[in-house]
Amino acid sequence: MADNGGLWDWRARENGIYLKVWGNKHSQGTKSMHHALHWNY
Repeated sequence: MADNGGLWDWRARENGIYLKVWGNKHSQGTKSMHHALHWNY
């Protein structure tokens, strides 16, 4: 994904990385964070 402005919220958790995006064309509105990346181990 290209950065087209807005706020990107990335959070690391035990099972991977979660993402929520506000204020750009990838905005997820009021949806909660989604599981974006899994840990590889």
